[in-house]
Formats: sequence, structure tokens, C-alpha cells
Amino acid sequence: MLFSDSRYVSSGTKRAFSVKGIVGMLLSDSRKVLFVHIQKTGGETVAEILTKHAPDICRLGAKHEFAKFGKLKLGSGWNDYFKFAFVRNPWDRLVSWYSMIRRATRITRLDALLSSRKRSHLQQRASNPLWRYFYENCSSFEEFIKNCTDQVEVADGALYSFAYNQLDYLEDGNGSILVDFIGRFENFSEDLRTLAMKAGIQSGRITHANVSVHRHYSTYYTSELEKIVRERFARDIEYFGYDFERL
Repeated sequence: MLFSDSRYVSSGTKRAFSVKGIVGMLLSDSRKVLFVHIQKTGGETVAEILTKHAPDICRLGAKHEFAKFGKLKLGSGWNDYFKFAFVRNPWDRLVSWYSMIRRATRITRLDALLSSRKRSHLQQRASNPLWRYFYENCSSFEEFIKNCTDQVEVADGALYSFAYNQLDYLEDGNGSILVDFIGRFENFSEDLRTLAMKAGIQSGRITHANVSVHRHYSTYYTSELEKIVRERFARDIEYFGYDFERL
């Protein structure tokens, strides 16, 4: 589940918390790990595991912070941490993102009382500038791809955008990767176990959190939409070797 900033206790540039499932760049001094959370790549599952096994886990900076900003905040201490992130096929990731935000329109106040995750999504529906931009600019998946993935700044200088390549979260200003390990959503369980071994923790049984329910991503795309994503997210597709796969 997601939490508003009022649930955090500020401590310099680090934000400590006592509940699980938050989003953002997370770090643990005891485990010497730092997680760069890219939206819709399994990050909430990673956050829950880290919270369970690293009591000192805290959030560094803003939600879904870029690695380069984390490096700026930590300075020379950046190199003390094992840094990692997960990425996902861009076509699949956009379907998941669209499905999550669109489904939030059906959440009632009763739903929110019974589910902390739905309560969070209800709050974001009203206050998240990126979500508001979504609702104002698209009523279908076609409009989402055409209207919401073409520009970075969507509201009042907001850092979040549907238009960022995932590499934007991971590179410095010169195009060098700042993290030590990049897992893949498509190989999530195996890569997460590898990370757990490196961090000296037990991943245990892995259950995905904040899962978006939808059909296979390819069924959402026309040839035109597939091409738009291929062009706009070309850096991710080329670097990570992703391709569009139809059922």
C-alpha cells in the first residue's frame, strides 16, 4: 500500500517509517542496500521484503527518486551501498500502469475502509498530479498511449511522468548506469532471490503486491500504438533487449 507524506518522520534527507509497503528509493544502513523503485516493476513486493528483514529501512528523497539524485544526497557514501532496481517490458508496464489507475475510478469509500491499498488509491485519485493528468487526458488505452506518454512535465514541475524511460531512473547525466544490479520483472522471483543472497536476507515465499489485473498486454495494442511505444521508449527497448510479443 502507499502512504502519504504525513506518515513519515523526516530525518534529514532520509525518512524513517514503521510500516511496510511504502514506495520510493529505499536504503538500509545495516544491510548496506539501496533500492531504486521504478513504478510497476514489482517494487512494493521488494519494499515489503526489505521492511521485514531490515528494521532500519528508510526512504531517501521523493517517491520514485532517480538514482542520480540519491547519489547527490549521499555523496561519497553512495559507494557504500549495493544498489539495485527492477525493470519491465515497456509495453507490458504501460498496460499495468493504465489498468491500476483506471481501476481506481471504481473504488468506493466502503472499499477504502476495508482495504488500505484501495484507500491509498482513492487518495491518489484525488491528489496525485500524475493521476489527475491521466484522468483529464485519456478515457481509453489508446488515448493513454497517445496523450500521456509524450511529455515529461505534466503538472507544476512534477517529477513523475509516464514518458520517462526506465533508464532515466538509473543513469547519471552522462549515460552511465548507477546501480549494481538490474533485475527483470519477467524473471522476478529468481532475480529477487539472487538479491536476497547478496543482501544476506531470506526472501521466503514471494507474493506480488499491488498487482494489476489485465489481459496479456499485446491484446491492448494496435499496430499504431505498438509503434508509438517502440519509438518513445526506444532507449529501454534497445538497452534491455525487449520486444513486443503477441499471443
